[in-house]
Amino acid sequence: MKAQSTNRARIGSRLRAASLLHWRTALGLAAASLLAQALALDVEVVGRRKWPAPAAGLALQGDYAYVTCEDAGLQVIDIRDPANPKHVRRSATQGWACVVAVAPNYAYLASDAGLEVVDLINLAGNGFHFLVSGEPGQTVRVQRSRNLKDWEDWQQVTLGAAPADVTDANTLSTPRGFYRAVAP
Repeated sequence: MKAQSTNRARIGSRLRAASLLHWRTALGLAAASLLAQALALDVEVVGRRKWPAPAAGLALQGDYAYVTCEDAGLQVIDIRDPANPKHVRRSATQGWACVVAVAPNYAYLASDAGLEVVDLINLAGNGFHFLVSGEPGQTVRVQRSRNLKDWEDWQQVTLGAAPADVTDANTLSTPRGFYRAVAP
């Protein structure tokens, strides 16, 4: 009985390894095809970034590239300056991260541990993020305070169908901050 269980575990490991090898081979062939096309077009590489582990998946959204790096998790790269991509943050994963898809506030990772969902609102690390929602088309004043007594008008936001993502990049210079949205 124990020998059968051990054999099943070995076969399961071999199947996972074969599946990963097949996936990597397909990814390698796709990358080789893109490289061949780039060479045919005489494309110049303008920037590079090394990974802490082999890169397995890539998704782009706005100013960021999201790269899955097997056992090194999800890497967030600021790509505003293509000649100098900057590592911003890393999010650990439960398993080997393989594939990534990005929606406005979340990254969805496929790993050998299953589906993992990463909150991207605070992952970029460039300040304090929060969402403001309300009646679409309405304009609100976002105010901030350091003591909940004295409030200052900080930003004006026109609301849409989706919540507005607001960022205060100066949060590291103050010990605490409070925010509120006020309709005129």
